[in-house]
Amino acid sequence: MQSDDEVFTVSGITASASALIRLGLLQRDPQGAFLTTGKFPHRPIPAAPPDFSSAPAPDPYSPEGLTRRGYNVLRGETFDQDRVMIDGGYYRITEARKHGLI
Repeated sequence: MQSDDEVFTVSGITASASALIRLGLLQRDPQGAFLTTGKFPHRPIPAAPPDFSSAPAPDPYSPEGLTRRGYNVLRGETFDQDRVMIDGGYYRITEARKHGLI
């Protein structure tokens, strides 16, 4: 016997089995399986899980973004204290960005 919480797609509508039964698009057969309503009843199509999109790329000037771009980053207690190494010296990220160093 199938659960009423399973998600199916019937006639272009994706919903739980209980919702599709209330809409009149799905019914239970005597064995407890679900069948579509209509002239030619058949087993409903299980809905595919949604595709997972990739995580957005970090800001290229954030400490993580600079690290990914190959810079050595020295973390401070706040964002204003974070520093990036440029030519052997550590500069505040905000100042390095303001002067076009990164």
